[in-house]
Amino acid sequence: MASLMRGLLAIAGVIAVLWLVRDRFVTIGLPKNVEPVSFRVAPHDPTAAPPPAELTDIPGIGPVYAERLSDAGIDSAGDLAAADPATVAAAAGVSEERAATWIDAAPR
Repeated sequence: MASLMRGLLAIAGVIAVLWLVRDRFVTIGLPKNVEPVSFRVAPHDPTAAPPPAELTDIPGIGPVYAERLSDAGIDSAGDLAAADPATVAAAAGVSEERAATWIDAAPR
């Protein structure tokens, strides 16, 4: 009976050791740096049009300045990028230097 118990304990010990190191045996054939599926990004398409940028996306332009610029016919960031600083400054009621920083920050 004692030898049977020792045999069962030895088998249980081997199973316990295999259970503890099971990840070493399972991951041998897998790549080491697998990126999780939820963080994968679609490939960049250089021919795709950029998303439209709003005036309020530009630092320093809030809803009030965006409305003033819209009243002057500057409705998007592309319109702002094509405008000259004097026109933007007059439309928004700011200095030409500030208008120039907005124009520089506008995506083209």
